[in-house]
Amino acid sequence: MNFTLPEYFAALMLIALTAFGVFEFLEGVRRKRQYERLTRSKTYHCLRCDCVYTSHGEDESAQCPGCGYRNGRLKF
Repeated sequence: MNFTLPEYFAALMLIALTAFGVFEFLEGVRRKRQYERLTRSKTYHCLRCDCVYTSHGEDESAQCPGCGYRNGRLKF
């Protein structure tokens, strides 16, 4: 079975496009997971040291990582 140059090129293009499609699909899944994790976090602003930070806890307040002051979460 002898293949010609256009057939090799077509096969390589098919492999490259398939790899690109799989990569894009997996990248989309990763971005969605990262976005969902970010939306579940709560944002806080420290009144003492002016630090902005996030937390994933269930509490409405969290301790500032910079100075240790306990702050209420920001509501948008």
